[in-house]
Amino acid sequence: MRISGLRLFLSLLILASGTRAAADETLLPIAPPLPSAPEENSTSVQWAPLFRQSLFFLSVEHGFRLALDKDTQAGLGGKFFSGYWNSVSNLHGWADGDPFVVNYVGHPIQGAIAADIWIHNDPKYRQAEFGRNREYWTSRLRAMAFAWAYSEQFEIGPLSEASIGHIQSKFPQQGFVDHVITPTVGMGWLIAEDAIDHYVIRRIEASTTNKWIHIAARGFLNPARTFANCMEWEHPWNREIRYLPAGHSTFENRRKRPDTRETGVPVFEFAVNAIGMPLGTNEGVRCAGGGASGTFNLNSTVAIEGDVSGCKMLGLTGNVSGDSMLFAAGPKFTYRGSGRLTPWMHVLLGAEKESQEVLLPEVRQAVLADPPAGMTPHQVHDLYTRTSNTTGFAVEIGGGVDWAVNRNLALRMGDVDYVQAFLRADQAPRTPDLRVTMGVVLRVGD
Repeated sequence: MRISGLRLFLSLLILASGTRAAADETLLPIAPPLPSAPEENSTSVQWAPLFRQSLFFLSVEHGFRLALDKDTQAGLGGKFFSGYWNSVSNLHGWADGDPFVVNYVGHPIQGAIAADIWIHNDPKYRQAEFGRNREYWTSRLRAMAFAWAYSEQFEIGPLSEASIGHIQSKFPQQGFVDHVITPTVGMGWLIAEDAIDHYVIRRIEASTTNKWIHIAARGFLNPARTFANCMEWEHPWNREIRYLPAGHSTFENRRKRPDTRETGVPVFEFAVNAIGMPLGTNEGVRCAGGGASGTFNLNSTVAIEGDVSGCKMLGLTGNVSGDSMLFAAGPKFTYRGSGRLTPWMHVLLGAEKESQEVLLPEVRQAVLADPPAGMTPHQVHDLYTRTSNTTGFAVEIGGGVDWAVNRNLALRMGDVDYVQAFLRADQAPRTPDLRVTMGVVLRVGD
């Protein structure tokens, strides 16, 4: 994300807070519980509003990028598909060249906003209050899974930084920092806002009946929630568990669609995995790392799965380091019996990228002793390193077993896959790698 999330959020926050507060309405100082939402289909995720509001948020973000980010503007030319492929295949490593405030403040705000959009459209849990209770933490875990999916779309999806401006195709913007920080630190930001709302904003509301103080407290002390409300065309100060200004119901204009899915089948499954390639089949080089996968279940048996994973190469020579990244998607087939064990298999197609960096110690010593004038640290680094990248078509075939802890959480007991990649210059297939995966699976929408 090249434009600071703070700039984006503050601009719309000030605008929205000013325009919606004009009416002569009185906020209640302490909110009694809201009346229950309509009983009909009250636990079904509202998918149509969810995607509509997410698309609106995505449009706002890309609009700011196109208007203010010179790198995005410069990358609009050229061929679309080749530029998009270059951006996705160039991803490796951690850092992406963005300043601290963008990576560790702007992107967590983005993740918290996406999570809030999910919460607003998750009737079963959207009135869960902050505290040591199962409903609250289940709600926030479900929201984090959606924030991860939204983040991946924003970074490398069809409408993303990779496709609009081809951002990741340029050095040093190829790191994975945003893919990890957006949902995880964004989860922390979301919980922090919930705690502030519970312990601070409620006390402010109890101490005064001044509607402007209520609006300011809700708007500026919970910035991500305020922004998410704007993406819903709700009042910026809206709360799911407390009244709006007089005459406005939280549930107005929320249309519910019938849920025709099979009972007991989650709509979406999000897995966080630890990955190892322990046998060293690729010239004695082993690999250890992690990744994440998302599965959208079409019915109880057939699903579409996407997998993004990476690992650090082990067993390379002293001055050589490297990593491997795999992007793949395809069908997944699951047997759902009556027990806790759920076996499955998948066939995924995509691409694998291997990156290696060779350090030249003597050149490094000479360069650092007398650094060239007018060069950035990245340019100086390139003088004493040699980097090679190889990307090619890959096939991932295998399967595993998940063990259900409860209806929303499962443990990936084991997943064994063979990964066949075509990485050499002559496009000969590399020796297949045996990949072993274990992890945690969050099941959403059951």
